[in-house]
Amino acid sequence: MKKIYLITGVLLLSAVWVAAQQTPSAPQSAAPNATQTSPANPRTFSPEQSAPPAKAEATIQGCLAGSGDSFTLTEKSGKAYQLEGDSSKLSNHVGHEVQLVGSQASGGGNGTDSQPVFTVKKVNMLASSCSTK
Repeated sequence: MKKIYLITGVLLLSAVWVAAQQTPSAPQSAAPNATQTSPANPRTFSPEQSAPPAKAEATIQGCLAGSGDSFTLTEKSGKAYQLEGDSSKLSNHVGHEVQLVGSQASGGGNGTDSQPVFTVKKVNMLASSCSTK
């Protein structure tokens, strides 16, 4: 009986060892030093880290005004944004209370009287007129 357990154990161990030897190794990256360290910078780096971070998606809500290619959104607090993006999405909602999804530029314009810039990706109409509250 002990021989059967011993033979079974050896066979199982051999099967695991063979399977481990046949596991394919990770393919080499096209960039030769993608996960290596450089002498000048001992920190490791990868292609994912070298890409610029994506802008966080933001949502703003308020009254839409403007025409042509110049649109602004004014929040109930009075803060106004200069809007960028597809003007055809915006022109249909002038005078409406809307919720805009997009990203805000980090600088926010030039000078002291400039407005922050918001790049619009999506427009959601909340009301067909702006509230006066």
